[in-house]
Amino acid sequence: MVEGVSSKSPLLTSYFNHWEMRIYSTLRSMLSKNLRAVTDCIARATPLFTIDIRLSSPDIILLPSASEVRMTNTVSMSDHISKSFPRLCLFF
Repeated sequence: MVEGVSSKSPLLTSYFNHWEMRIYSTLRSMLSKNLRAVTDCIARATPLFTIDIRLSSPDIILLPSASEVRMTNTVSMSDHISKSFPRLCLFF
């Protein structure tokens, strides 16, 4: 063995550098593509959802509630992530 597991071998330095850069550039490309898709979704003309705010002294009532809005955003973002990262959708 050429100390490949510990990545200390001078013979494998170029090999590790090559694959490190390939993985880095692929992840960077996937993340930027995903961020563009999310930005396009947020910036579109039609709203993702509507919120009704009612002032009832002394409370402010949100319909849907803040937790429902959070859940809607989470599901929406998870949909975008699972399209770009099919193997990572198990984590969301």
